[in-house]
Amino acid sequence: MEKIDISFVVPVYNVANYLERCIDSILMQSDINKEIILINDGSKDESLKICNEYADKYKFIKVINKKNEGVSVARNIGINISNGEYICFMDGDDYYCENFAKKFYDICIENDLDIIRGQYKIYDEDNNIVINNYWENPYVNIVLRGTEFLDLSIKYNLNEVVPWLGFFRREYLLENNIFFPKGIGYEEDQLFFLKTLLLTKKYIMQTDNYFYTYVKRKGSCTAHPKVSNIKDACYVTKEEIKFIDSLDLESKIKRSAYIYVSWSFFQVTTLYGRLNKEEQRCIYKKISKEAINHAIKYPTNKKNKYKVILLKYFPSIYTKLYKMLLKMNEV
Repeated sequence: MEKIDISFVVPVYNVANYLERCIDSILMQSDINKEIILINDGSKDESLKICNEYADKYKFIKVINKKNEGVSVARNIGINISNGEYICFMDGDDYYCENFAKKFYDICIENDLDIIRGQYKIYDEDNNIVINNYWENPYVNIVLRGTEFLDLSIKYNLNEVVPWLGFFRREYLLENNIFFPKGIGYEEDQLFFLKTLLLTKKYIMQTDNYFYTYVKRKGSCTAHPKVSNIKDACYVTKEEIKFIDSLDLESKIKRSAYIYVSWSFFQVTTLYGRLNKEEQRCIYKKISKEAINHAIKYPTNKKNKYKVILLKYFPSIYTKLYKMLLKMNEV
């Protein structure tokens, strides 16, 4: 069997209008041996038909058709059945903006990387514009240990956790039993990426290469927050604390990891402020006290610490202030 360099794992759910562009952008990745795994997660539109049409045309495309169980389960299936040396996750409504894979793969082999990361652009569908998600990174294009990467990302407030920003060595994920949490539809990336950073025994690199285009479209969970999103964020926060406490980490790294957890919980403050009054009454008592106290003890910054304190003790005042600032586009 011919060695496969990269497995592109693509969960697919009701993205028929975007899927051809997504797959075509993978097909343009040249000079590597690749496989594409399309996991249809119970789509109700024409997504499965499109997947099968591509699979009929290209022998290196596999289609898995399953009932809807969420993106985490779909990605986990991809990890288990893929054959590539590295795995590259992708969302079915996004696309690659350049031929990057060979360059990334060569960097991985040269530096014995478990993880390589790049940067991304945002396509604003409503306004039909593409913008660079620019952030100045002082540790770009440097080979680092996972714990070093975590510490620096917290120090410089550059905590970007999405799994589609590069490659993960497949063997490393399997050896360490690193998978996405099942049954979670929000913040699942946070727990997965924390584990990849703290369990890697080799190296990671953040490059300055813009290769991915994230499509900002209507209907996303960030645009329409749900009570379940808050439950998921609280669950992820608890699991992250439990995971960190299970490891023998030096105090500096452990503190950075705890602040990483606070970034996970901070999403709750944003989501809560955008819920209606009935939803807020439903969820407030279920917000994890352990998680909220943790975010106060290990704040991401002073501003966020005050937001969490206000949410804990004066939720109605917090909501009023949040919605006022939201109108002013300051949150």
